[in-house]
Amino acid sequence: MKRYCLFHVCIVVAFGACCTASADDAAKPLILEKSGAERKLPERLLGGSAESLIEHLIDEPRKVAALKDLDLAFVRFPGGSQANYYNWRTGLLDMTTTPRSSAYMRFWADIAPKIRRGFPNGVKITEYTQFSRQLGAEVVLVPNLETSSISEQVAWFKQMKDAGNVPLPESFGDSSRWSTKSRSPSTRPATGKWTI
Repeated sequence: MKRYCLFHVCIVVAFGACCTASADDAAKPLILEKSGAERKLPERLLGGSAESLIEHLIDEPRKVAALKDLDLAFVRFPGGSQANYYNWRTGLLDMTTTPRSSAYMRFWADIAPKIRRGFPNGVKITEYTQFSRQLGAEVVLVPNLETSSISEQVAWFKQMKDAGNVPLPESFGDSSRWSTKSRSPSTRPATGKWTI
């Protein structure tokens, strides 16, 4: 036990020694230099991840009002990391874990039944779009490219298009605002534009 504690103390001391900055470094100001052409930022730039599967947001007027006060330009759906497990047909998280599944996937698998109890009908893009309109925000869609197939996601996009629920063209077609969890070039169009 003493060796174990001593080992941790040595690690902490070694880490602290590596991370300390000299007094000279602390006194130097950070100087930013302009480069490239000046460009105007959009008036409304900031967004948020209004996690509709984690807590009741879209059906509670007080929470909608509080989020509206934040003046968010964008909200992402179905959220952040859990988008990797989102099933658009049920509106819920859907995953199958194995003994080799990551701790992160097991974390979401443990939460999924609680979400299912709290949201028996799931949360779908139709409801979330109405919610985002109440906020005055655009939806940034985060597709599930981890536990779903590309063809299944394309089916979702076609269903959204047919229902008139596709996120606004500027957020849907502009790859700088399109969020995917995959860094694979094969999952992104070469042009940066998505076509349904």
